[in-house]
Amino acid sequence: MTHEYCDDHGKPLPVTLPHHQQLTFGGQFSGTPHLGVPGLLPPGEGGNNPDAAFPFMFHSHTEQS
Repeated sequence: MTHEYCDDHGKPLPVTLPHHQQLTFGGQFSGTPHLGVPGLLPPGEGGNNPDAAFPFMFHSHTEQS
């Protein structure tokens, strides 16, 4: 038993994305939510993430244990 409605698998979600003029892009944003796939960004935006990677802090000396 999957505890979900299997007939809904593969159906697109009705989402309306805002225009680029209504967004603020960070330096690490690659233009798409997919890893390794860079998207289109306005001129002068992004640039710190040329490989479309997911930035993650893996080590810090200020961690509390």
